[in-house]
Amino acid sequence: MQLLCDRINRLQENENLEDAACALLKHLGELKRRYLTAMEERLLGLIEQEYGVNEGNEPIANS
Repeated sequence: MQLLCDRINRLQENENLEDAACALLKHLGELKRRYLTAMEERLLGLIEQEYGVNEGNEPIANS
């Protein structure tokens, strides 16, 4: 859970974050489970890639 919070927080620190990305991060941060679905992981990874903050992140999807 902490890994997810860390990844979301790094992205939210970006002042150029678009509204759609911000909304998705908000949703992911409100999840009650300790893992991401494969789709959620891909979306989070895409946002990290877009904003250049994805170096070395381990997937936290429940495959």
